[in-house]
Amino acid sequence: MWLGPRRGYAIDWVTQLWVRATGRRVRLQEHPWLDAPVGATRQVGVAWLGAEPPRAQGLLVSFDALASDEFDPSAVSEEVRRFYTETSAYRMDLWARWSFLAGLGARAVRAMHAEHLDQLRVPIDVMEAATGVTSDVFEVGGESAWLRRYEDSQHVIYAGVYSVFRPDGQPPMVRVAFPLPNGNCIVLLRPENGEDGALKLVSKGRYFGEPGMYLTVTRGNGEVSARRTPIAELFTVFPGSGGELRTDHLLWFYGYRMARLHYRIERKS
Repeated sequence: MWLGPRRGYAIDWVTQLWVRATGRRVRLQEHPWLDAPVGATRQVGVAWLGAEPPRAQGLLVSFDALASDEFDPSAVSEEVRRFYTETSAYRMDLWARWSFLAGLGARAVRAMHAEHLDQLRVPIDVMEAATGVTSDVFEVGGESAWLRRYEDSQHVIYAGVYSVFRPDGQPPMVRVAFPLPNGNCIVLLRPENGEDGALKLVSKGRYFGEPGMYLTVTRGNGEVSARRTPIAELFTVFPGSGGELRTDHLLWFYGYRMARLHYRIERKS
């Protein structure tokens, strides 16, 4: 049900009311990591990127910007580092496997939100992305926007901006922001060193401002309502045996493992 251009679709508006009612009211000036692109109510898709956004090379200008006492960028495989600074030079394939109950929930959420928003259309069936995933990087507002679509349908899987932040004085993290109607979904990922040059990005924390997934709704006057969600993620990016890169992406909901996504990443020919 369409409620008008300010509120958008009823299901989206209900979600926004939940965030406003249960979230924390914060000023963006005090928590700049929550300041991110906001989507339109009719459809998010790629409209927020602008008509002809300039191309960008990678998700991060410098991988070394993630350095801290807890993370050593130089210990990460050179090819993994190169992927984050030269992302536009790579293509990828994607497979997904969901637990039975989580798969049902994911289908419901996707039917209610993702289909009409053309955003966060995470694959549910094992072969849904079998034809491949397109990968393009643009510059938007001084940050890198990564757009991934299904090769065959061109529907948007993810469209978000990537940057490095130090939320509330913590060590550097990767911040990913996905525009949503009247707000956004923000993921804070803590970098960790894995075995054999692997990179781990973890969104598991306990308190506000720590790694995790957050939903925000704009309130005007430089304020938002921000709600930490019970979803945690782990990305492990590592060199494959054939010169390619591999990524395992695990998702949990209240500690219950929902899904495993696997990416094969290769340089474009």
